[in-house]
Amino acid sequence: MFRLRMQLQKFFAKDKEKNIDNIVEYNPQNIENVLQKFDRLTEYIDNLEKSLKAAETKSLAYEDILHKYERIFKEEITVYRLHKSNISVLNKTFNENELFLHEIENQIRSFVSSDTEKPKNHNERISSVRRILSRFFHQNELHKSRVQQKINELNETIEQKNRLVERMHGEIENWHTKRDSSFMPPQQTSVKQACG
Repeated sequence: MFRLRMQLQKFFAKDKEKNIDNIVEYNPQNIENVLQKFDRLTEYIDNLEKSLKAAETKSLAYEDILHKYERIFKEEITVYRLHKSNISVLNKTFNENELFLHEIENQIRSFVSSDTEKPKNHNERISSVRRILSRFFHQNELHKSRVQQKINELNETIEQKNRLVERMHGEIENWHTKRDSSFMPPQQTSVKQACG
């Protein structure tokens, strides 16, 4: 039984070899066509790889620009906050001056009203008003110099931030004008064209 099986396998194997020889025929023209198609496919794959590299480069460049825009946005928010801080310093100064002016006004009113009623404390009242006024002017000078210093610092910081934002905008504009032609993908050929 074993021998019979071996004989049958040998017979069918010979038959298969004959069929394979019939399918594959030696034809130099066919070999030349296959080689040309292989060359075209190789060229097509090379073009695809170049396109992929160009797309990756373009993607990285756009990612870089996106980060630059994000930094510009953050810097502009910082500038806005600095302007807001500048305005709040001015508002605070104005409010403090208003309060102090009201205090002086009340002191002068009380001095005038008490002066008509009680002339004996006249010198004491005048000295208290003088103290209030001198305190006001002294405080006002100190406050003015502190506020001016703070405003100058804020303005300097705002100016630096504005220059930074302008420089960043310039970098982005230069990027758009210097954009390399390598970002443009090479001429695409379809698989159909590559294979013929």
